[in-house]
Amino acid sequence: MALNVNVGCGSRFHPDWLNLDLHAHAPGVTACDLTNGIPVGDGGADVVYAAAVLEHIHPSDVSGFLAECRRALKKGGFIRLAVPDLEQQARVYLETLDRLQKRDITAAADREWMVLELLDQSVREHSGGRMLQFLMQPEISNREFVLNRIGLEGADLIDEVSKWKNLSPVPPKPGLFQMVPFGRLGRSILKYLLRTKDLENDFKALELGRFRLKSGEIHQWAYDQHSLREILIASGFHEAKKYAHGESRIPEWQKFHLELNPEGLVEKPDLLVMEAIK
Repeated sequence: MALNVNVGCGSRFHPDWLNLDLHAHAPGVTACDLTNGIPVGDGGADVVYAAAVLEHIHPSDVSGFLAECRRALKKGGFIRLAVPDLEQQARVYLETLDRLQKRDITAAADREWMVLELLDQSVREHSGGRMLQFLMQPEISNREFVLNRIGLEGADLIDEVSKWKNLSPVPPKPGLFQMVPFGRLGRSILKYLLRTKDLENDFKALELGRFRLKSGEIHQWAYDQHSLREILIASGFHEAKKYAHGESRIPEWQKFHLELNPEGLVEKPDLLVMEAIK
């Protein structure tokens, strides 16, 4: 029986696969910290699939991640990666600018969304970032455009966010600086130990660093089909090829519904899909 591994599966997984994620959030998902490697013996996997994972890995660690995927795969096995498509995002962003030049007033909100799509997950400093603020507007004027960009998964997110709009605002949590249980003397000692004159801003930097390093939301890099193919080839894979969602050399790929729902609709149309062979 084939062993297919879904790395960083999130909410898209199949019971016939080994589904790995940081937390076992559903039956059929195995908790796994990928920094410790893929829990499969050398050459034990027929397929390694990773959707919306690679962009969260620091560029200096990508070669190590792909080497681990290659180790886990048997000879002739497939790696399939899906990442936000930088080329497509850039083209659609430029199209919105062209529409604005032609005085298409509906393009303003579309341009705003594309800027968020290009930048927000790389620069955000709190959970959800500006993208969440956009989705929490009382009325999203370009809802259809946004849904065409983020697909069925995005539609579920918008529906979930809409439930929050009528909730009473939650008071912000106190920052780490306010939570320090020391008086003036204790803070003076901390300033000395940390060699800082601005303890409050140093604590803010610590909070920001924890969020950016530990939250799992941050995009560390962006890929187009050229760069994704290059890193796969450099990592020892061959026949790296771009595929449409639902198309694959992987046997019975369509039946797993990892990219298309049972009705054939794309879950995440903003993703670029590429497949290669060990």
